[in-house]
Amino acid sequence: MALELPNGRMYQPVLSLNVLSITSPHLENTLMQIASMTPVPLKVDEFVTLNYVRARGQTIAYGFEVNDKLDVLPTYYRTQLVTQNCDAFPLIAKLINTGTILQYRYERPDGQFLDEFKVTQFECDEVMRIKENLSTK
Repeated sequence: MALELPNGRMYQPVLSLNVLSITSPHLENTLMQIASMTPVPLKVDEFVTLNYVRARGQTIAYGFEVNDKLDVLPTYYRTQLVTQNCDAFPLIAKLINTGTILQYRYERPDGQFLDEFKVTQFECDEVMRIKENLSTK
């Protein structure tokens, strides 16, 4: 399972979710393993660097630093992450289906808040609803 970054490069997670338990009570341990095995810092593209991945409870929090070349976070970052997590990667979608929340936070190099959003089952349900509507047209 590889993750396509906004710059078109592929990121291959070190851990295979196939061998991890995504059921309670093991879910929290699985999320902590995923967080600990994600290489950071990871340069996503010329504007964004992943600085941390943390797991607590049923949430994986991703912290990004956005360089000063961007005034706002482009909409496609959010759209692409939601779509990939909910549709393109079934194992991640399965994690979300069990109640996992993916939280994305973007900050400037000085720590100033830029943007934040979450991917939950609600967002995935919306992605699938839109996909179904498009396929019936």
